[in-house]
Amino acid sequence: MLAERQDNVKGDEGIPVRATYKRAKSRQGKWAPEDDEMLEQLVEKYSHLPEPAIWSKVSGGRLKSDGVPLLRDPASCCRRWRHLHPPASHQGGRWTSEEERRLQEAIWEQFEGKYQVAVDVFPNKPATTKHTFGAWKPELVQLPGQEGLPILKEGSRRLGMLNWVLIAEKVGSRAEMDSRNHFYSSYHNANRGPWSKEELARGQEGLAKFGKDYQKITAHVGTRSPMQVTRKVCYWAQKKTKNEAKEAARVVNGAKSQSIKKHI
Repeated sequence: MLAERQDNVKGDEGIPVRATYKRAKSRQGKWAPEDDEMLEQLVEKYSHLPEPAIWSKVSGGRLKSDGVPLLRDPASCCRRWRHLHPPASHQGGRWTSEEERRLQEAIWEQFEGKYQVAVDVFPNKPATTKHTFGAWKPELVQLPGQEGLPILKEGSRRLGMLNWVLIAEKVGSRAEMDSRNHFYSSYHNANRGPWSKEELARGQEGLAKFGKDYQKITAHVGTRSPMQVTRKVCYWAQKKTKNEAKEAARVVNGAKSQSIKKHI
């Protein structure tokens, strides 16, 4: 991983802090031109360090001892640098069969052969639908040995542990974000678009049965990812709150109207 653990980093008061605290202080959002300029200078300053150590230094680095630190997450610094300086070997456009194979093999290696990498699930079909990649994407063929293994959906904890820097290195011809985005767009393994009546019913059943345990609700729905289920449950909660507020306002306004009529 890019984020190197630094349990003994000293904070603003000279007190050792854990790496998690350092990450919590990192700024997020769009990179400004000043940030890019500072990143360039810090990379030059710490160019003697190998990866991933260099990004840990750059993320909180200062150009001067009393200067303002960059305060960006190490992984964010690495991604931004590679965006500004893409390797000459990286290409764009349609993925070739060989690139697809290398991407699957790199992810398969990190999955330790325990989960399917390429899973094809069409809208309104259960997650166990047999893959039919060849019918619409000839260059994307599922590697042998995957069929029948458990399926990971977008938002699952295990997918969040994938190291895209290493995966991109094994692909060789694509950048880190290109590899990640292609995986989620082409190997997507949950339904897209509006929820069907059956999915909505299973979602409501899961919510009533498991509360806000999104992993269990996801398993109950079967065709949606944890991220999709979480968003849907939050949407239901917001809609319920708005309806309750409208009803309360209606009752109050009704009571006021009755009170006014009595005094007329």
